[in-house]
Amino acid sequence: EDILPSASEEGQKILSGLQSGSGSSVSLEEAAGQVQRQLMKQVDDLTADGTVPKFPTPDEILMEVRNAVQGSDEGLETPDYTVVSSYGDWEIRDYPPMVVSTVTMRNDGSRLEQGGNAFNTLAGFLFGDNSRAEAMAMTTPVITTVGPDGDSTDMSFVMPSKYDVGSLPQPKSSSDIS
Repeated sequence: EDILPSASEEGQKILSGLQSGSGSSVSLEEAAGQVQRQLMKQVDDLTADGTVPKFPTPDEILMEVRNAVQGSDEGLETPDYTVVSSYGDWEIRDYPPMVVSTVTMRNDGSRLEQGGNAFNTLAGFLFGDNSRAEAMAMTTPVITTVGPDGDSTDMSFVMPSKYDVGSLPQPKSSSDIS
């Protein structure tokens, strides 16, 4: 379960209540406790098989939050590419061969939900939900392929360049990652 959306929603409720002066049914301390309990449950789930994943440092987490909020890719590895053509604010790029991990998006839910589920699956793999419980660095770009009918069908994350196909941790057997 991805706790960030629920933590964000709870934070927005508290902030709205404080700004309007009406208060909130949940105190800041209670909300922080709820988020902490959700995080601890995720840690318990990740370590249930006896392995301990490497967790990102506070500086790495701050950089990721800053990147998400500012829409930047500071500190993220990006493979070299050649711009084939530009159309307004998007580009067609040519990349050299690289290792990617891919999830096929299911046709259930909205496009936003399909993309969110695929992204969360791939991010979990990168952050340690893999055969070695090894956290890997986030990279850019996130690649989505579009099928002939115009629907997005796959989402791929570029793997850090220090890995080749043979050295990359493997997805867990229950994973939809290829």
